[in-house]
Order: sequence, then structure tokens, then C-alpha cells
Amino acid sequence: LGHSSVRPANPSDVPGNPSDLPARRIVLLGLPGAGKSSTGNTILGSGQFDSAVGFNCVTENTVSGSATVEGRLVKVVDTPGITGKVMSPRKLFGEIVKTVEEAAPGPHAFVIVVKLARITETEIKLFELLEKLFGKDAPKYSVVLFTYGDELKNKPISTLIEKNEYVSRLVSKCGHRYCVFDNTKRSNRKQVKELLVKIDDIFRANTGKHYTPEMFYKVQTIPVKISINVNKLLEWFKQFLKEMDAQSSASQYRMAHVSHLV
Repeated sequence: LGHSSVRPANPSDVPGNPSDLPARRIVLLGLPGAGKSSTGNTILGSGQFDSAVGFNCVTENTVSGSATVEGRLVKVVDTPGITGKVMSPRKLFGEIVKTVEEAAPGPHAFVIVVKLARITETEIKLFELLEKLFGKDAPKYSVVLFTYGDELKNKPISTLIEKNEYVSRLVSKCGHRYCVFDNTKRSNRKQVKELLVKIDDIFRANTGKHYTPEMFYKVQTIPVKISINVNKLLEWFKQFLKEMDAQSSASQYRMAHVSHLV
């Protein structure tokens, strides 16, 4: 699934030169608390998404915002944090379906938002879930974005990626495309430019094509009887969320227990 993000020597040889494209459509995906909404605000340079701090703060609906960024219209779709603790699996699944429709005629890029912290079993489950939901070709349209970049403290992100096999595998699947955001510095437009360059790379690598709703529905409706397949998928999704949230609770317990001992 690895795809090079290196630009062709002559971009005009690739159908659909990114410089001719009037808009960029971006879907943000990730766990609650990863910083998706703040990332959306940084990209758009405004406060269009609710990113208020709070213990129970989580986006519960698929929402979108647009702005002219670097001379182009950019549309960002913010999604609910993927967890079964806030809404029912059926509602969450419905919101995930809406992400592709909200970015009609289809997103140019999925931005997988990962918080710079210890990678737990929950994140590992999420990495598996995204490919299961959006299909094996989804990584071709994906870039990994690490938030809380201020915590790097001048450490190279490449070194941290190499040290974690799961993150390294995710980045590799996404064509080695990744960025770092410090959302406390929204005025730092360099980080936004770097992300948009990665998205241009995705566009070139896919010869000017974007991810489409048809690609998503094809993943969900391979059997002939669509309704039966959707029900099976929902059952699988429900179980997957249950396992992921159990891993999350166990990780939080271990962290609290260690903190108490210290």
C-alpha cells in the first residue's frame, strides 16, 4: 500500500495538475481528544469548529467549514471522535457515512489525526478500523497528521515514528506522508502549507482522482443483499468499538494506577 509522495519531474505530465484545481476537500479522522477540531481551525485560519477544552468535549456530528487558503478554496469536514462511549454504533456509523457525502463529490484526502503521546491499543485498533471502513485503497488518499507538535521540543518526528512499529506501519501505508501541527500557533501558516503540499502529492499520485462515495459503498456492499451486509457490518462495528473502548479504559486505569503509585 505504500505510495511515494515524491513529485514527478514534470507535474504537467500528470492528468489534473493540482495548480488547476479550484478546491481541496479534506476529511479529518481520529479518536476523541486527538485535536481534529483544532486542526480544522488551524487549516482554515479561523474558529469555525468548536474546539473548547473539556473532559466531555467531543464532536458528535459531522460538520464542515470552508475558507480560502493559499489562494484556493479549502473545505474541511470534521468528524465525530471514533468511540462507542458517546453515541450508539449505528449513529456513529451513520455519521461516518456522512463524512464522504459531506465532501461530495469526494474527499481529496483523509487526514488521520494522531496525538503525539504514547500509542495505546486504542490507536492501534483505530488504524485497523479506518482501512476496514474505507477500504484497502483508502491509504492512497491519506496523510497522517500529528498534533501537539509543541511537545516535540525540537526532537525530530521521524525518529519517533521509526521507534514505534504501529505508527511506522501507518505512515508507510499512507505513502510516507505525514505532518506535524502545533494548534496553539494558528498563525503559523507554514504548517498548513506543508499539509496542502502533501495533499497535492496525493492528487498527483492518484493521477488527478479523488476518493468517491462509490468507493466507500463498494466496500460496504460486496454481497448482493445490501441490507443484510449493512447489518453484519454494524454488528462488527459495534463489537470493534466495544473492544476499542475497553482497551481505552484499561489504558486509562493503568495510567491512573501508576500515577497513584508515584
